[in-house]
Amino acid sequence: VKRHGDMSREFFYRTQADLAANVLYGSLTDLKSSWAAGGKSTKEIDALIDKLSVIRGRGIEFAFAAKDISFFKLGDKSGDCSSLTRSVQVNKDNENIFYDVPMWLTLPTYQVLEGYYDGKFVVKFHLMVERIRGRWSLLIDATETTPLVRDDVPVKDPKLMAVRQDVFAAGLEFIRQLGRKMKIGPIYAEFFSTTEWVRQAYAELPMIAVHQSSEVGSVETRAALLKFFQDNSKETARLLARYGKNIPVHVQAKRDDISEDGLEPGFRFLYIIDGAKPDDFLPLRGV
Repeated sequence: VKRHGDMSREFFYRTQADLAANVLYGSLTDLKSSWAAGGKSTKEIDALIDKLSVIRGRGIEFAFAAKDISFFKLGDKSGDCSSLTRSVQVNKDNENIFYDVPMWLTLPTYQVLEGYYDGKFVVKFHLMVERIRGRWSLLIDATETTPLVRDDVPVKDPKLMAVRQDVFAAGLEFIRQLGRKMKIGPIYAEFFSTTEWVRQAYAELPMIAVHQSSEVGSVETRAALLKFFQDNSKETARLLARYGKNIPVHVQAKRDDISEDGLEPGFRFLYIIDGAKPDDFLPLRGV
């Protein structure tokens, strides 16, 4: 946190503030009910509640996911490849990467922003801080949605389907504003999403490519972690609380330096959300 200065303060502490606000909101709501039942005025409590930034179930709203035990089931809400419960994964042909979730949980520079409409979950943006071409950048590592707004599932929510693009667009604007508050450089998005219309939306944005740097981690480490968390799912929280700082971090979460001069072959393709020009990189649109 100290290393990243202003950007980590906004990125990390905002998440903790959202968690504290939710706790306060629940406590004040209970207290309000108690006072009202006793005939006591709730005006003072109402004034405090109005100042809290929480999901109130009205229109488009955003909040960072709490870094607690509920973080392990974020993938279940969207049915994506990070789901803990394999049966809810929509695209079962995709590799399940739940083994990454404990790593995301332990990293202060990896957060998940959730978008809601009238209190119903719509979309989540996985955000991380990385160095790209020598500049600290904010990266949307993945974007997933509730199955209720996907085109390839039989059960949909008509109300959410009607606003899905609006919630997605508002989420990108929220992230742009977040980047500016963090005083960070460009904002990019990966193509990773199991929802087709999200991938199509990103495909409308300018695309750039950068050489990928060397990676940290190994297939053996990943396989060992996967087996451990499968065999000891009930012990996951206890393990992280005790040994979190010493658990090897999987390459996707650990990697923090993507450079044009990377030593490993291959490219990484990113979409520009804010703060960069396509002609600064290798353009791929139309190639």
